[in-house]
Amino acid sequence: MLNFAAYCVTKYGVEGFSDALRREMRPWGVLVSIIAPGPFKTPIFNRKLIIDNLHEAWKGLNFEVAQDYGENFFYDSK
Repeated sequence: MLNFAAYCVTKYGVEGFSDALRREMRPWGVLVSIIAPGPFKTPIFNRKLIIDNLHEAWKGLNFEVAQDYGENFFYDSK
């Protein structure tokens, strides 16, 4: 499936920020809990929506970019 890189980055961002804040606040005795979020049931996991978005993105590519990636990239991404 596509588009998981951005999803994973945002999840790690929350965890990384919490960890940095925990370390920075330690000298003042402030305790910070680290939030390690997992997946939530959202449209990002809706297979039909993902494929529909993929079709729209593919149709919107200019010819040269689509040719560089090739149709196999498009069909293998489903």
